[in-house]
Amino acid sequence: MIPGESPRLADLQRAIDLYEQSLALADSRHNRAALISDYAHILGIRYQRVQDPEDLARAMTCLREAQELCLPDSFEWHAVRHNLGAALRRRFEHFHDPRDLAEARSLLKENAVTTADRYDPLSCESATGWGNIEMELRNWTTAATAYQIALEAADRLQAAQAYWTNSSIWRQTVLGLPGRAAFAMTKADDLEGAVRVLEQSRAYLLNTMLDRRHNELTRLVSAGHTDMAQAYMRAADRLRRLDTAIADHPQRPPSAELLPLIEEAKAELADVIRQAQRLPGMRDFMRLDEIHNSPDRPMVYLVPGVKEEGVALVVGMPDEPQVRALWLPLLNNDELVDKLNTFLKAYAEESVDRQP
Repeated sequence: MIPGESPRLADLQRAIDLYEQSLALADSRHNRAALISDYAHILGIRYQRVQDPEDLARAMTCLREAQELCLPDSFEWHAVRHNLGAALRRRFEHFHDPRDLAEARSLLKENAVTTADRYDPLSCESATGWGNIEMELRNWTTAATAYQIALEAADRLQAAQAYWTNSSIWRQTVLGLPGRAAFAMTKADDLEGAVRVLEQSRAYLLNTMLDRRHNELTRLVSAGHTDMAQAYMRAADRLRRLDTAIADHPQRPPSAELLPLIEEAKAELADVIRQAQRLPGMRDFMRLDEIHNSPDRPMVYLVPGVKEEGVALVVGMPDEPQVRALWLPLLNNDELVDKLNTFLKAYAEESVDRQP
């Protein structure tokens, strides 16, 4: 199987055969636990491809055995319990047995809480799975609690610059978290909490954008433009600090003194970028439109629903509560993805037409 590509069924069958042969030869408790857990993972992949409930049943049997073989409270033990919770959730979707959903919910919740601050990748994934179940059950407050645990684990991993944050699992797990958390919080009438989550996520994306030019900065220094690299870092850090001040208190309108300072910091950063782009080989150093727009009020945060209506959170309207929720029946993920795909297709066709 080629990493990053969907495996062919023949490849999956070959992998399953090899794991079965290896299991027959496993000579220790530890080896068998690792092998049987990986074997269950391959069976789960095939189940997702062909929807044969026998694969799912075998995978769950393997995971229960692996749980017994692993050292309790070890990383491997918690990983198996997370995978078992996910498998139970998939079996519920196939057979609709409420006992499966109840066990999945219990496993993922316990895993999310007990792995926090110790095995944060697992805490983030389990809390996300738990939150998704609570969302489907329309338990908004509990869903918000679960997603908050996931976001806190993700924050710790990002702060530690853990290798896991570069993986595809990280992207799949984390990218939709702020939106789901904000939706649950809004349903639970915690509007300020919803805005705080979204604004902190926006500030994180800005920081990521400002940081991701490490290679370009290295090129600047290597080419003898150390002063330019230092000027960029100073301007970026200044904008980051001012923007974070707003992200920490998004429900409050920014002070009259803060907005001009942010505009000044943005202008300084834009000027540095333009100067860098004039240097040989640095034309694509950074797009100026990547710098976030001014945080003028009112601000509107759009949160699409998963399978239902979405919501617009309006902050800073005169003579209104600090945060106001406006429900939008047509703002859901399916509608949004459909419109985005239409736009991307049109954009791609226009780009081809414009090529010389």
